[in-house]
Amino acid sequence: MSQKLFSALLTFPLLTACSVATEDNLSASSADPRVVMKTTSLALSSEATLDTVLRGGRSVSLNYIAQILPPLDQKLEVPVQATAIDSNDEHLVVVVYNIAGEARGSHLDLFDFSNPDKPKTISSTPVLNEDFSDVKWIQDGLVAVAGADENGAMLSLYDVRSSDQARLIQKLSLQGPVATSVAVQEDELLVTSGDPGGAFRIKMTDPKSLEFIAKASLKRATFGLFSKEGLALLIGTNDCSGIFSFASSETLDTLDKFESDLSDAPARAALQENLLITNARKGFLDSFMFKEGVTEKRDSIEIRGTGNGVALNESVAILSQGEAGLAWVDLRGIFPGEIAWPALKNPMTPPPAYDKHAVVLGTVDFADDPGSANAAHIHTVKDRTFILMADGRGGLRWLESVSRKKLRASKTYNPSTFYDDSQNILAKVEAKIPEAVAVTSGNAGNHWVRLQLDDVLCIYKGGASQAHPAKNSNEWTRGLNYRFDSCTNGMRAGDALTVKHTVSLSVLNGSGLAGTTSVEVEL
Repeated sequence: MSQKLFSALLTFPLLTACSVATEDNLSASSADPRVVMKTTSLALSSEATLDTVLRGGRSVSLNYIAQILPPLDQKLEVPVQATAIDSNDEHLVVVVYNIAGEARGSHLDLFDFSNPDKPKTISSTPVLNEDFSDVKWIQDGLVAVAGADENGAMLSLYDVRSSDQARLIQKLSLQGPVATSVAVQEDELLVTSGDPGGAFRIKMTDPKSLEFIAKASLKRATFGLFSKEGLALLIGTNDCSGIFSFASSETLDTLDKFESDLSDAPARAALQENLLITNARKGFLDSFMFKEGVTEKRDSIEIRGTGNGVALNESVAILSQGEAGLAWVDLRGIFPGEIAWPALKNPMTPPPAYDKHAVVLGTVDFADDPGSANAAHIHTVKDRTFILMADGRGGLRWLESVSRKKLRASKTYNPSTFYDDSQNILAKVEAKIPEAVAVTSGNAGNHWVRLQLDDVLCIYKGGASQAHPAKNSNEWTRGLNYRFDSCTNGMRAGDALTVKHTVSLSVLNGSGLAGTTSVEVEL
């Protein structure tokens, strides 16, 4: 192994093999026997290349907060599988379950996550002879559930406000074997239905009054969602597999054709601003620019596992990939819009441009576990960001995305090699421009360090007046810090800003005669 590779691997501690919960680091809650609290830090199984490592690793940290065990089916007395999940602004989380195989049987559970460190079960409702595929909050304690009963595809509305059990308000039979997804926008529902099946736009004037607005035939409809303009988009197969728009008529417009057929999985998608991503194709993640009813192919990468679900937040995608677990994908290379750096004063230089591709940073799964990652949902409680995971027979898992407070970077010499530190952020973080960057090894001399906070670049100059100060001198002491110089947007040290995508630290240069230059800064 080369010294360069060995050193790079040593600087990449957060992308190692998965941490696994053991009996020593989990405990059952005395108030709720289904809730099992965890004290485990998780790392991603690395899928990064050496190139990614040397560019900073784009590190990710997760804490495993809790697991809520699945209920037992009343007939078979076996755990049902968590299949879909959604949350509302009151931090109530609804999860639906079903039985794998030919038998039918489902559960609808409601949980309270207002205290993220002590989640609790509010209600658990068994539903006989039905399968649940998807669930969405509507309003006022109502949820919409897509699935199937003995007659085929169905859409059900439940009132979950009772602390006892959810109450069925309305059930609507649909064409097709099973309703595969439901989307909600104001008083309209969009439902897709199996193979063979179709898509349905449904008006809800009140929970007991559902009216079909439009129906469209689709040989295989796997998923539907609304754009921010209210356009209904579908993933499915007609003469070809692809993305379709569904207006008020029964006509489907083909927006984009996939290069290969859909997988056998639910094949989900997510849309944020103008970026549409989907893991509908077996073994691939595809991204498209979507604007004014037109799609443009942006990227396509291979990905392990079965595409069961997609959660999208800012420039991060969390993919539910079945037996492969959750995949964390950095979308900054394909995110709409590129940073237009202003004219930069010497020696400030822009950071390396990201490749025009999504990057799978790694996956997280749970050893010795029968679960399969079926869905993920990103939820924020009290300025903390969590990933809720519907993990099949593993039930509901509750992971926290942790932003590190410190960044560490270094540069070695002869030859010059840069080990930047970059952190991928799942949700926005409030930060302040630091006054200084501390030297932990070597000396800054009168050289430079660069700090990036999204589209803001700040530079820091070594405190010494000489390039290579002598040890044990006053100049050496001054060179133990890089002092704030300037930022591209005119911000000063101590100013506050909101970071949504990335923070990174780079040593541009230090005193090479003093050995490796290592630095750290706390945001």
